[in-house]
Amino acid sequence: MCEHFGWSQSSGITRSQFNELIEDDDETDDDELRQALLNLQMQVGKSSRPSVVGSSWQRKSLLHLPNVDSTKNMSRSEMTSNLFSLLDTSGSSRLSSAQLRKFAEASGFEGDADEWASQFNSMCEHFGCNPADGVSQPEFLEFIGDEVEHSDEELRRVLVSLQARA
Repeated sequence: MCEHFGWSQSSGITRSQFNELIEDDDETDDDELRQALLNLQMQVGKSSRPSVVGSSWQRKSLLHLPNVDSTKNMSRSEMTSNLFSLLDTSGSSRLSSAQLRKFAEASGFEGDADEWASQFNSMCEHFGCNPADGVSQPEFLEFIGDEVEHSDEELRRVLVSLQARA
């Protein structure tokens, strides 16, 4: 990276160089920055080393992220139930394509609207639901699957991310 930007490896990266790296829209988008921040906040307290994110900064985060510790002891079923509730903004007990796309994007989907429509329709076909009706909570649980498809840690990050956006 230092070579790419013409920076000296021996002296490290200055704040202005870091800002240059972060502000380069071709290199890092806002969602990647949010995810990096969430990952750093998730690491707080997991190590005996001092955190890269200082405690005063955590309390004053500009993103006003919810306390990650609030999800730390949640079971998988509690996390999936909370995820479904956060996504079901209409209160219909079914997730529309747009609502489910929020989960997909928070867990790494980067396709455009056409790719998502195709993905959503394929998923509905696979789980035997009508795309026009949306996805029920049991179908959502099937979509999330077991820890091989979506780990608890991934669900925790997505839940915190969606709570921050809500």
